[in-house]
Amino acid sequence: MTDSRYERQNLLEVSSLTPFTLTTLVDPLQRFIWALRKECPHFRFGVRSANRTIRVQVYVEDETYVRGWIGYQNYNDTGGEDKYGVWSKQIINNRYGYGSYQQHLTTSKTLKAMVKAAKGFLDRVTTSDVHQAHRYLVEKTIDSKTYKFKSEVSEAERELGIIGHTDSRYDVGKGVLNELIMLYDSGHQFLDSELPAKIQAVKDARGEQQDNPTNKQAVLVWKDGTKVRTAPVDVSNYSIPKTLPDEQVYATPEMLPPEILSKISILQVAENETYLMDTGMRFGETLFYVQV
Repeated sequence: MTDSRYERQNLLEVSSLTPFTLTTLVDPLQRFIWALRKECPHFRFGVRSANRTIRVQVYVEDETYVRGWIGYQNYNDTGGEDKYGVWSKQIINNRYGYGSYQQHLTTSKTLKAMVKAAKGFLDRVTTSDVHQAHRYLVEKTIDSKTYKFKSEVSEAERELGIIGHTDSRYDVGKGVLNELIMLYDSGHQFLDSELPAKIQAVKDARGEQQDNPTNKQAVLVWKDGTKVRTAPVDVSNYSIPKTLPDEQVYATPEMLPPEILSKISILQVAENETYLMDTGMRFGETLFYVQV
């Protein structure tokens, strides 16, 4: 299976790149950059500490994420020879298995063909791409948080000694528990002095669960260069369109709607990648899932 969905490790920020000079690169890669600069003058280039002589990252100014990379080396697992290469999530190479970097790599000995591939495949990272990379973790974190409330209710019920029948259509335990709660609320005096506290614990746990319902609707907010992009998303939906509907672009963060700005201010002082009920979740300083 191969696809073009982004994962978090695929999103490399331009700010993480380091300067370089052409003389540090192998000669064929130097020629690749010169040819690509001629065809795409808006492309910029940077390197990471690893593979800095045989691989160069490609980006465009005023974009947060790198578009992909170009290189010159032997990309075969066994045998083969050095070739020009272009890596982009938009490339689907079915000769390689899921999880290998080669599944998003095209190669050729011909420089002209690789310049054409770079022009065609090195597109900007979109809001949909960003959502693809983060959706699963956001949903998993929300589920973990809401499961905690469910577990606390179950634990309080077990402390009371009421365990429901495995068949929900014949849940005697729950029925008895509800009767106990009604008696408790009516002021009934129980012979067992420990019952009132246990019943109150069940009520408290149920109240917490009701006050914190599962909410998987959010607005994705992320900074793309100097701009800010937003789009409503459903993090439970695995099928993500290439273009998210109702996407908005703001020239500066200050132009965001007040209800979004207020919750971002809360998330900015919270732990990174921690979900706050009815508020959202943040990834670093420039990417937020905001519940409004």
